[in-house]
Amino acid sequence: MELFRGKSDYPPYLVRRRFRYAPIALIFISLILLLMVLEITGHVDSKYLGMSGMFALPFLVTMHYLGYRDKQRELARIRKIDYRVCTDCGYLLTGLGDSGACPECGKGFQLDELRKIWQRCENQIFPG
Repeated sequence: MELFRGKSDYPPYLVRRRFRYAPIALIFISLILLLMVLEITGHVDSKYLGMSGMFALPFLVTMHYLGYRDKQRELARIRKIDYRVCTDCGYLLTGLGDSGACPECGKGFQLDELRKIWQRCENQIFPG
């Protein structure tokens, strides 16, 4: 098994978790766009649009922080179970031996390779 190579250095499981907070972001962006449309059509005073824009940066910083903390918690959980987690679907591989196939997605695994992949992710998130 080769270490995961692609656009992201993270396994597909962690890449998909990145979109966990997407519904909240979409709601916030929709509200800002609604205020812009209302302001353009003259239904809302422009000062409200400025107020909504004022919250955009703190919102984006908060969303980034939540995603980072989620990744930290997930990698800490994976470390506790000796890195026995499928890199594609996140299925817990405890009790399945040191090699085999994931029962959830069917991807083959070897414990040594899983450890390398997850430890590389840890080193990127927790340098040093």
